[in-house]
Amino acid sequence: ESDALLGKAGDGSGTELASFALRSGDIELGRMDVVRAEPFSPTELELAERAAGIVTLQLLRERSGLEAELRLQGAFLDDLLPGEVSDDESLVRRGALLGVDLRSPGLVACFGAHRGPAAGDPDQIPMLSHSTSDVIERLARQRFDQLITVARGESVIMVVGVGDRDYAAVHSILREVLTEAGRRTGGKPL
Repeated sequence: ESDALLGKAGDGSGTELASFALRSGDIELGRMDVVRAEPFSPTELELAERAAGIVTLQLLRERSGLEAELRLQGAFLDDLLPGEVSDDESLVRRGALLGVDLRSPGLVACFGAHRGPAAGDPDQIPMLSHSTSDVIERLARQRFDQLITVARGESVIMVVGVGDRDYAAVHSILREVLTEAGRRTGGKPL
């Protein structure tokens, strides 16, 4: 039995490797690799395997929370955007729970894939990939304190709390987000 520290996160020095799949049923969510200079004892391997189980449970918990938040954001936008709300205070409270103060200035922005004249079938709307939607959201979150984002097939819809910024400043920031998202996703115009 060893009381020694197995290692610290991110410390990848050493030649001994133990790798553990982070699985949910048949789906591999990721891997946890443990690296150190000395060989692992059976007890240390068992401890690392249990740690991998805990990491898997935390990943599943976070995913479940994210999925619930995404459903709430989608339902919130479904209620907010048509403007047919019977209880304004209820909507303001729901917005606050999702991180947006509807009493402050804000705007709705909708981003989609750009089609030029040579893009093919004019009735076929291209879908934004999940990774492109994620990049747009991450970049926008770096620039706006209040933001709700929902990906809807061919579009990303955002409710943005603009604070004291004027329209021109917000428009410039959103163009910057799209330019950077396009650059990070292989130069595809958005």
